[in-house]
Amino acid sequence: MIKFKRHQQYVYRKWLKRNRKKKARASKKHVDMHNCIPVYKIPQPIVRPKFKIKKEVAASRYDELEIEVLLQFSDLFPNEKEPDIKDILSRFSRSMIINIAVTLNKLYGNASIDKIDMFFSKDSITKKEEVKTRLRKFFSNSKQNVNYTFCTYQTALELLRYAYSMPVQEKSQYEVDEAEYALFKVMLAINKQIVDYEIKKEKKNIPNLLYINNASNRNILKYDFDDLFLMQFYFSIKFFDFIRSKPEYDALYQAFLAKYNIQDWKQYVRTIMGLAIITNNEAGFLDKDLKNDVDNLMSKNVLDAISMHYNDTINYSSESPSDRDGNSDYRFFRDKPLIKISNGDYAVHNVGFLLERTYNSLYFDFMALAKESKIPGFASHFTSEFIEKTVFDGLMLEASDNQKYKILSEEDCDEIYTSKKNELGAPDFYLRNNDGQSALLFECKDIRPNGWIKEKRNFDMLEDELQNKILLKTWKYSQNEKVYLPKDKHQPIGIGQLVGHMKSIRDGNFRWDDLKKDIAVYPVLVIADKRIIAEGFSAITNQWYMDSLKENKISGSNNKPLIVVSLSTLLKYAKLFKRNGFEYYFEKYYKSIAAPVQNEIDAVNANITFDEFMNMYPFNLRDTLPELKKKLLPERSEDKQTLG
Repeated sequence: MIKFKRHQQYVYRKWLKRNRKKKARASKKHVDMHNCIPVYKIPQPIVRPKFKIKKEVAASRYDELEIEVLLQFSDLFPNEKEPDIKDILSRFSRSMIINIAVTLNKLYGNASIDKIDMFFSKDSITKKEEVKTRLRKFFSNSKQNVNYTFCTYQTALELLRYAYSMPVQEKSQYEVDEAEYALFKVMLAINKQIVDYEIKKEKKNIPNLLYINNASNRNILKYDFDDLFLMQFYFSIKFFDFIRSKPEYDALYQAFLAKYNIQDWKQYVRTIMGLAIITNNEAGFLDKDLKNDVDNLMSKNVLDAISMHYNDTINYSSESPSDRDGNSDYRFFRDKPLIKISNGDYAVHNVGFLLERTYNSLYFDFMALAKESKIPGFASHFTSEFIEKTVFDGLMLEASDNQKYKILSEEDCDEIYTSKKNELGAPDFYLRNNDGQSALLFECKDIRPNGWIKEKRNFDMLEDELQNKILLKTWKYSQNEKVYLPKDKHQPIGIGQLVGHMKSIRDGNFRWDDLKKDIAVYPVLVIADKRIIAEGFSAITNQWYMDSLKENKISGSNNKPLIVVSLSTLLKYAKLFKRNGFEYYFEKYYKSIAAPVQNEIDAVNANITFDEFMNMYPFNLRDTLPELKKKLLPERSEDKQTLG
């Protein structure tokens, strides 16, 4: 990862070794939820279902299915009324809830039942034994071969979310045993909210169930630290290179520097990247004096700007898709992933949100700055000029061998033929194999599903939202109201565009290349934000694609299934795609998901995403970062020691 000077690495190792000793001692006894201050393990995520690979990686198929289920309040307390979460938490001080949330995230995470012993202290022996008795009764009637958990990373977030939706309470009203028992009940009640979803009976198939069960919280419960680190690092540097290359956005850039009270964008990126490394990928507390930052990588101005204030109060959720005042999908926690507590120290309660702040939040920062500065069109310019033409085109050129393919970007296509007003525009990227046997169509979409809709966990609402963004635009928001477009104004988008180009190829009307009508065509939908591509997404979108082919009367075995891929996977595996060609990996993926479904594991394998399939190929973060590091820390390029 980022290289540091020798003395910083020495200090870090000494500090980490000391804290590991503390952690080892603490693990032998109860961790006091009242007084424990965690010090800075990559999350081991909970997934429903959770998959493991036991056989050869090259097989590319899972051969073991492990299901983890969250315990809910009714599981252990079937005869009791659900607790009033806000009422109970209103009796805890805010400082205690912050401390508890950070402790849960760091020491419990996605906690299996065996951690119950550590959860309850010696002051709560009676309550702990009662819980264990209830657990034994529950397990005697529950399914076998299921792993149960009582806490997740999202549980901790929900505790904070409730706390910040209420006035600040300075003193706790519970004794220790009462507090732990009440907290345990609240956590089980929160778990029900996390896993509940709505889906109509006729839509209860495996892809739909997998997606609705993962779409709203996959990035919280299941994320790859290296992958997220790389993408945030890569995108943020690309973004600032882009902004600084456009004179028309100089005022926006200067406004950004003023917002964070910094002299250069590198201070912003260094602060967040440096903090993520110093925390060793764990929730915890950072000393206000930044004693661990011996190389002065971090800016206190940036830390303060991305910190929630201790006394803030925020609506628990939004009231509608257009309401921006609520904390739906943890919008405010994503914007400000730190909490500045009363003594001036910083609480890092979710490392994933901290990393996402590096790049993901920049879009919203610059959108707000553009609005304040009355600069129109930033959103569309961001998508078309930055995501599509700068990032996507750049990655495709790195991943495509010009000795193997005819290569055309959208701009190249426009030089050949510029579409008229009512005609389908050129593909975002186009490849034709020089052997004349295959053509590849790419459409890149930078979409952001509405957080309020995601959080509803209602399949119909989420399906409608996604179809409108990547299949066919049939409605829009006007003055915060959803307005349906007349049928003649419906606009193919994403998958719809790919199908339109396939039809033109089959009809002999493809304007940008001379192709055989029966050439094999690979349609590829590129999604900028990997978080959208949760389990089930590829199968769902492929069904939309197949339905659209049928509706447009496009038939034939050379219409290849839809591939959905993230920009992250293009970045990580660009060298492999260039060496062996895209078709090589697409065909291996098709073979993997087309195998006969004879049991639950086969059903899961039929629904893995292309991104997940590509994970079977080794990827080392350190192989990708050197050039990016030089842009961020050019003065440190001579250092030989690596931290991380």
